[in-house]
Amino acid sequence: STPQARKAPGNHAFELYRMVDQAHQYLVFERWDSVAAHEAHLGQEYSRQLDAVLPGTLASPVTPATRLLVRDMAS
Repeated sequence: STPQARKAPGNHAFELYRMVDQAHQYLVFERWDSVAAHEAHLGQEYSRQLDAVLPGTLASPVTPATRLLVRDMAS
């Protein structure tokens, strides 16, 4: 889904990083024009397919404590 996300309307960044000191931990960094653009991306078939398999590949679930949303305060 990375190529599709990068091409999605309103996407500025969609990067996947592996943590250097923790080989089984990853960081996904996304930057979107708006909440609406991000929500549209989440509703796409490629996102739904990833969401269907992702929980079975994770050591622990994504929770509000492990998911951080930030807002650009410069705009």
